[in-house]
Amino acid sequence: MPPPGAGDEALDAWTERVVLSSVGGAHALGGAADTLRDRLDITFTHPVAGLLIFFGVMAVLFWTLFALATCRWI
Repeated sequence: MPPPGAGDEALDAWTERVVLSSVGGAHALGGAADTLRDRLDITFTHPVAGLLIFFGVMAVLFWTLFALATCRWI
């Protein structure tokens, strides 16, 4: 915490340090994805690719449910 009565510059410097440490620093503010989780997150939340993946998964689930429902198991 900045000392009470600190100037604007000291307060700005302190808030900048807190923000950078809480969001992962400059790397997290626009750096390349470096983990599988980050790459999957970018892909699944993409406006076009994410929708295509979602509809693909839903189509496979729909087909699977109806294929299993029409099976004569008994």
